[in-house]
Amino acid sequence: MATVLLRHRLKELDVLIAEQKRYLDELKQEKSDLESTLLPDQTYCHGLSFRTLQTPLAVASVSRSWREIALSTAPLWSKIAFEITGRMDPDVTETYVRKWLERAASHPLSLEFTLGRDMADILDQEWTDDVFTPRCLRNLAHTYSDIIQCLVLDMRPYDIRQLELDSQLFPILRSAGFGSRGDRDLGPAEILL
Repeated sequence: MATVLLRHRLKELDVLIAEQKRYLDELKQEKSDLESTLLPDQTYCHGLSFRTLQTPLAVASVSRSWREIALSTAPLWSKIAFEITGRMDPDVTETYVRKWLERAASHPLSLEFTLGRDMADILDQEWTDDVFTPRCLRNLAHTYSDIIQCLVLDMRPYDIRQLELDSQLFPILRSAGFGSRGDRDLGPAEILL
């Protein structure tokens, strides 16, 4: 009689364990979905062309625990450098950059933006709302001007002027680079901070 009860209890436990495993799988999937929202995969930001391997992305790609560390370590997010190309959706790109910079919290920022070669022809036509243009950077530069420590803009002087940086104060700015390293010599930007 005791053996029958024990076997019955074992079956009950097996059923409970199976249910808990299914529930755990659901929780893991939900966690993975939330992590993807916090740190979009590179497929999400396919239009962003990073000039160098970005430290937080490299750290976050090692493992789940490293990803959690990267997401919670604000100084890792204080630098961003990428190339603006014609393939970039303005809303997606601005949202991505804002998320990145929000993760930096109040740490001093180093920002580097390069105007891609394909953008010169696009921007020569006229400013457009369907691509991420240097004008889209204006809102970001103005929003974070009080914590920008280093700013590098590798683009044409005309495009730099569209940012209206002279209308903002940059109290902790220590270094800035402006100009175009493209195949055309456009000369230095005529802008003062």
